Amino acid sequence: MSHDFSVVEALSFGPFLYKPYSIVDVKYEKQDENTLYIKVAEQIEGAGTRAAGRELRTKVMNLLFAKPNYLIYLEWQDVNIIASSFADEFLGEMFVRLGKEKFEALIKISNIIDVVEHIIGKAITERSATG
Repeated sequence: MSHDFSVVEALSFGPFLYKPYSIVDVKYEKQDENTLYIKVAEQIEGAGTRAAGRELRTKVMNLLFAKPNYLIYLEWQDVNIIASSFADEFLGEMFVRLGKEKFEALIKISNIIDVVEHIIGKAITERSATG
């Protein structure tokens, strides 16, 4: 056994240096893009609780800190309804923490149905008013 053993050196070949992947790279990141894609339906068992909203907000905020210059696309396909408490805890709180400009610059929403979009908009408006 050597204490000087380097996995990076052992897995590097010629000019090609080994770079370990993280869960972020494998699960969320699109190659050749500075973008992370999160399928909301796969991240939550139900969108009816404040706790589920808090959990998803924590995950997204951690991804923002891990990849600070990346856009995050929240893919809402297969999400037909959410509770206002979930929307408030997830996106309302995130909107307040990040601020309007940063939130709108980094968080992109796709494939969302009108009723879910309305609930999210209302949650953000109410959370912004109360801080």
